[in-house]
Amino acid sequence: MSQSATRVRDLCSLLGVEQPILLAGMTSVGTARLAAAVSEAGGLGLVAAGRLTPEGFGTEMDKALALTSRPIGVNIPVVRDTTLMQGMIAAALQRQVSPIILGGGNPAPWAALILKAGRKLGIVTATPEQARKAEALGASLVVVAGHEAGGKAGADEVGGMVLIPAVADAVSLPVIAAGGIVDSRTAAAALCLGAAGVQLGTRFMLAEESPLHAETKAAMLRAAVGDTMIIARRYGMARRMLGTPAARHIAEREAAASQDEMIALLAGRHSERGLLQGDLATGMVACGQGVGRIANLLPAAAIVHEIAAGIRPVLAEAAAL
Repeated sequence: MSQSATRVRDLCSLLGVEQPILLAGMTSVGTARLAAAVSEAGGLGLVAAGRLTPEGFGTEMDKALALTSRPIGVNIPVVRDTTLMQGMIAAALQRQVSPIILGGGNPAPWAALILKAGRKLGIVTATPEQARKAEALGASLVVVAGHEAGGKAGADEVGGMVLIPAVADAVSLPVIAAGGIVDSRTAAAALCLGAAGVQLGTRFMLAEESPLHAETKAAMLRAAVGDTMIIARRYGMARRMLGTPAARHIAEREAAASQDEMIALLAGRHSERGLLQGDLATGMVACGQGVGRIANLLPAAAIVHEIAAGIRPVLAEAAAL
């Protein structure tokens, strides 16, 4: 068995899934319905905690667990509000969800709680150094997103072609690759670069079970590969967005805006308008460059099955070169 095949097999065994395909833990998008649909198809659905209260997060996890008997994981963004973090971690530990994936901040204060409860810990990393620190903390896996990915962008702005193998070489943990992965070819490429599995965000935003507004889905389907943009670099809040009027306005204001003004411009209510209300004039839509390669809406199960079925032929064709 090849090293790549062994990595994939070991990851699937670790997570209790059939396919090495994860739903990204996207705020406002990683709902119970979408997460359960991905898990039912043999991948791993992640319920996203972002912008929820601990009670709301608990309710969403309960819904997901009621919709499938297969594994469900969660994604919890690390924030400075320790009371909120304690509530989110407690809510997850009260339910049979695993792995618990932390990202967006320092995971160290929370890792021990998760590991002591016997849950698998995943950590989102942006550099090989962060991946090594995650391994030292006891993480079972790391997620690494190249610069192609939507949402929060790494400060170094390194693409997946360089970052994925760099992280895979830095740690002995399974590496989950993200950023620009929307089909069998890009998934196969990630596995060849050393990843054990892939995490899809933008592709699952255009699943039938996704909570996105129909107008937002239509705009994403019209997008070309150059229709996203990085905004808010100045204050270390860089993120990749669809080039809506709101995103362009932020880009225009960035040079002169104070940090407080930038925080207000990036407030979650603007994303909710763009994602859930279809307001593309004032709302923001975080998505990756891969949006320009997605041509259709499909059920989440069809996305999982189509990508999984296509990886082997892609790799066989490459091997025949």
